[in-house]
Amino acid sequence: MDDICEAVGTEISYPCLVFSHGMYTQKQTFYSILNGRYDTKIIPKMQSKEICYSDHGWVLLHDYISNRYSLLNMITMNEEIQLPHLPDPVVAYNCKIFTSSPSDSNCRIMFIDGYSERCIMSCNTSDNDRFVKHYFKIMGDDDNYDHLYVAIYMNGKIYGLTLRCYGLVVADDHDMMNNSSSCMTIRFHKLIQESSPSKTFSSFLTSPYLTECNGDLLLVSVSFFTHNENVTGIRLFREDLSTKAWTEVKSIGDHHAIFLDKMRAFSFSNCGADIKGNCIYFVETDDRSLYTYSLEDQSITMTLPCHISATFTTSESDDSLWISIPPITNNKNLII
Repeated sequence: MDDICEAVGTEISYPCLVFSHGMYTQKQTFYSILNGRYDTKIIPKMQSKEICYSDHGWVLLHDYISNRYSLLNMITMNEEIQLPHLPDPVVAYNCKIFTSSPSDSNCRIMFIDGYSERCIMSCNTSDNDRFVKHYFKIMGDDDNYDHLYVAIYMNGKIYGLTLRCYGLVVADDHDMMNNSSSCMTIRFHKLIQESSPSKTFSSFLTSPYLTECNGDLLLVSVSFFTHNENVTGIRLFREDLSTKAWTEVKSIGDHHAIFLDKMRAFSFSNCGADIKGNCIYFVETDDRSLYTYSLEDQSITMTLPCHISATFTTSESDDSLWISIPPITNNKNLII
């Protein structure tokens, strides 16, 4: 078939950037920065579907035609989970969460609407007959002005970043896990509330992420220009519960790197010659080039990961996302 790359290796290693492209997103190109290899395949289970999220080696897919969601194991490529019908699928669920690997019988998939309805839709992957809807409230937000901008799952808790002043909030997942009733309201409690965020964060527009790195909960603040949304800089902050404020982090060490895509940030702790430590990897909006931000000297470098970058056209869907395949996996199922 045209534009299909010849396989250049025997495996694709973690971390791996996947691009969906072509008519009806029929093709997927996988690029491994660990060995600089790329491979393009046509995967029927991913055709006409948007890659919405990835974690634990699985991807969350949204079918453009049926408007349904499903999970696909990118390690085995033969394990698929069809999720139940999601009520109000047109709602902009700005956060998605896997509480563990979908292979785990206790895993739950969460869709969070942090803006309009302020709710969390969740279902269990082993008994996914329906989604349960829980409304949430940010304690202390009496005027209901604040919104949940991003969220991650860590140590049995849901951590969220509020739109107002980059506040950090947390909710215990235990009650929701043991309560299938939609009557219960999830309560988020404030851990950090910045009174003067302009003194801490850049004056440029920013896009924030939350991630865990070496046991710490980090806020990744990406600054960009308004006219073209090109990234101008990235700053890291660590939660300091003693002062109830964000403390800037200048280094994450030579063994750690952070990867950003349109949905989430995650850290990698086995850096070497091919993956630079103390760096942040990202792709720009409407751009399939790969960028590296150095925390050491605040420089940004750009590379073209594969031919798909050079042949990208604006008529194609810009759908790129990191998939988290464990580094010990020899994922031969992805190779042509």
